[in-house]
Amino acid sequence: MPLAQRDSVVANGFFPHNNISSHYYNPQTSWRRCDAKGSYFSRWIMCLGSQGEAISLCPVDEQFREPPYLKMTRTYHSGSEVSFQPCFQCPELDSIYGHDCATSIKNMTQIFDLTVANASSLLDMCTKMCDNGFEGDYCSVEEPCSAYSHFCDFSDAQNDLGVCQKCPKEISDCYGKGFITSEAGRRNCVECEPQCDDVGWSTLIVEEKEIPSDFMHLAIQESYLAASGPITDCSDLVRHSVDKCIGAGGKVCLVDVSTRHIKYWELSQKAENSGCVAIILNATYNNGRPIACGSHSYDELGVPFICISNNNTNYFQKDAIGKTAAIEVNILGQACHNNSNQGTICSENVPCASKNEFCPFDRKVVNGDYEDGWCDRCPIDGNGNPVPLSCYFDFSEGYARDSKYVIDCVKSCDAQIKFGSCKFCPDGLNAIDFDVAHGDEKCHFCPNYDVRYPDRLFPLFGDNITCWQMQAFYESVDIDKNSQNCALAQKMNYICGCEGLGYAGASTESKQALLVWLPRAMAILSMFGSSFIVFDALRTKRKRGKLLNQMLSTLSFFDILGSIAYAFTTLPTPDSDYLYGSKGNKKTCLAQGFFIQIGTIACFLNVSISMYYLLTIKYGWKHEKLNRKRAWFFFPPIVIGIVFAFVGIPFYDNLFLWCNNSARYWPEIPVILAIVFATVIMCTIAIDVRKKSHTSARHSLRRKSMALSRMVFKQALWFTGAFYVTWVPYLAMQYMWTTGTAFYVYGFILYAASSVPLQGFWNFVVYVRPRYLNDAKASRLTAPIRSRATTLRTSIGRLSSSLRHLVETKTGRHANPVIPNVGELDRDQTL
Repeated sequence: MPLAQRDSVVANGFFPHNNISSHYYNPQTSWRRCDAKGSYFSRWIMCLGSQGEAISLCPVDEQFREPPYLKMTRTYHSGSEVSFQPCFQCPELDSIYGHDCATSIKNMTQIFDLTVANASSLLDMCTKMCDNGFEGDYCSVEEPCSAYSHFCDFSDAQNDLGVCQKCPKEISDCYGKGFITSEAGRRNCVECEPQCDDVGWSTLIVEEKEIPSDFMHLAIQESYLAASGPITDCSDLVRHSVDKCIGAGGKVCLVDVSTRHIKYWELSQKAENSGCVAIILNATYNNGRPIACGSHSYDELGVPFICISNNNTNYFQKDAIGKTAAIEVNILGQACHNNSNQGTICSENVPCASKNEFCPFDRKVVNGDYEDGWCDRCPIDGNGNPVPLSCYFDFSEGYARDSKYVIDCVKSCDAQIKFGSCKFCPDGLNAIDFDVAHGDEKCHFCPNYDVRYPDRLFPLFGDNITCWQMQAFYESVDIDKNSQNCALAQKMNYICGCEGLGYAGASTESKQALLVWLPRAMAILSMFGSSFIVFDALRTKRKRGKLLNQMLSTLSFFDILGSIAYAFTTLPTPDSDYLYGSKGNKKTCLAQGFFIQIGTIACFLNVSISMYYLLTIKYGWKHEKLNRKRAWFFFPPIVIGIVFAFVGIPFYDNLFLWCNNSARYWPEIPVILAIVFATVIMCTIAIDVRKKSHTSARHSLRRKSMALSRMVFKQALWFTGAFYVTWVPYLAMQYMWTTGTAFYVYGFILYAASSVPLQGFWNFVVYVRPRYLNDAKASRLTAPIRSRATTLRTSIGRLSSSLRHLVETKTGRHANPVIPNVGELDRDQTL
């Protein structure tokens, strides 16, 4: 904020602090002003915090160096009001309590009634800041160098002895060659940069009502900022990721947020570009707890930026818009502590040294991108097991990670997401497809940015990932648009209401409806066809006694079970999958998948029928011998089908068309083997029939026998053809899905989905085929008799007409002779 505008706000009487001076404040370097400059000793102020911890303070303004130092009416640290007392400098600079650390702490204990723990904490801090070694002094673990200004360059791996050196200007210099003697010295050098946070206070007044607030931390800004203006709602800067808040010029911008994951530096840039004179962050996620603003990541901030708590949410959402707000922020200094518990600073050029650590890139922003971070442990659960998904999403706060965070965590921690039983998923999600070269190669979860259902759960990566998190993840991480990871997410983005190709290529509701109702109609046809076979094959005792009829009726029975399951299509699928017509849950999905698998017993029985034809045609088995082996035609296919149906129980899941076994590859292997066996058997029969046809051409009896064999072979071939028409397209689709293709080939998917329920219908067509052929043959045999009857009827008609004409000519009157019943004659001749 310009100084003239700030002075105007103060002069207008909003705030009484018109004597506060402002300084350029950079939290990255501000603490260095307290290093030894022109004096042998550090100029840090050491205080006892409100929680009994010893803290090193570095004030922004020299006026705060005089006793009682930072004691003011309101001082906030990390969102909580604190009282830093007692405070003191190194005894050599400030002898108010004594001339050495031990004496000073002893006297302060009596004056301020300190506990033993508080006194011990202050003594350790005083010793570390004032009595430890400086440049050139010998050092060890027991006798370290002066904190924040020097480090111990250990000469051996045992950390027994080293020499104090001045801290470098940049922590990255700790990794420079020739500067550090040992790895232990490098770790001590990294501790030169303390972990600091701002100390200060903020004020928010809305129409003479003061509202508790906290200021944005770790921003490069003026130490004192003030502004006022009418409040306007700019929440869309976060909610819909817009770049500007329209009409915000000269106003105080209010932003409602429901998540901690906000790039505050990005939000402030958008607000300042919109003309906002101040920013109020209304953190509705905080559930009434004391509010603490986040980190501005050492990025520049030009206007006051404060946060308010959930206690005032309703007031700001309903009543504050349009009212005048006055905001004041004053940063007094920095409170620092040793960063040995925080870890080491890492960047692209300085990786984390440990195998179990990665660089989260969440500390400092440079030119709109995170430059470094503190090394962190690879994510694990309470039992010490890896949690690779935490490299992609923060489950404690519910947001997607940034690109650099994901890439380094995935590579350093080998955090690959395994998709388990997902048939159409890749083996895993990893960093191979990350970091695209050009923007036009980047994958977008919703290409049109039209997430209509942001709060819906997206089931691909876990149980608690929402649609807006997926959108944020794919926008923050560079994933190649041609990768399978991109295709998989976009294939399922229909759940979030995104416009696109839709599931299985069904991009419109009418296509989705056809994908449900056409396979359903085919399944109903199959049920009727199989039901006719069961009824007809078992309707008489003679038919029930034939082994072929028994196999056909058993096959049809299992086909009816499978067809019923197919006919439900998407109805049993979980409604949380948001498919057209889905009304079920996990249990109904499991039931559908189980009975679809039971229905595949019909295809295994096709192999038994092929074997029956082989034994009949090639080997000449009679009914008696076949009946003795009856169990072997039924037992293996039924047992195999039941076993695979139960084995698939853990894998039954939504496959867009219906619920089925979602495991990769192996569920189709039994059906493929059945097709191979049936094909081999039919080829064997064909070779045998061809061979016998040549040898029987000269014998009339054999010719009659071979004619019958050829008829039986053709019928067997038709049954096998029905088997192919039913299963081959569906198996091809399953293979394409498994290999990552045919996600959106709607026409082919519709054809495959409509063909696989038709097994019973095609079996019915083949079953009634011989009757049609027999009726046609009978019609050809009776054609001459019908022709002669027609000729006779015509002749009789002509003779009758001639006789009537002759009688009328001779007698001159009409005659009524007796004419034979042509219909009866014709019927008699036909019989």
